[in-house]
Amino acid sequence: MDAAANGSGDSQSVGSRIRELGRTVSPSEIAEMWVFPPLSGLDGSSEFFLFTRFDGDRRRLYSACLSPGAEANGTSGQRITEHGLVPADRLPRMVRQLQRRLGETAEPTHVEIGGCDVRWAELLEE
Repeated sequence: MDAAANGSGDSQSVGSRIRELGRTVSPSEIAEMWVFPPLSGLDGSSEFFLFTRFDGDRRRLYSACLSPGAEANGTSGQRITEHGLVPADRLPRMVRQLQRRLGETAEPTHVEIGGCDVRWAELLEE
């Protein structure tokens, strides 16, 4: 994921934003992640991520996206927002509904992290 540049015009790659997320949230707490492509109908759009953290049999759902006007100055200007608790088995349906509401045909990339540091490191190498 390192080589893919986002659509916002800055030099931040998906990989650098994922690395930054791993510095903000411990990868051992991340259950899974979805990487959505830039929104086709929005100029300057960049990828955004949904990710979950473990919370018993539920998951805490978060989004990570670039803040408007973010500069390429060593950090991505990434903003993380918590959206609440979700039963783990409802997540795939919620992601499909979000994709439909966005009107996007491109599938988000889904990655199972499972709190595994090794899987997180593999993700950064992809």
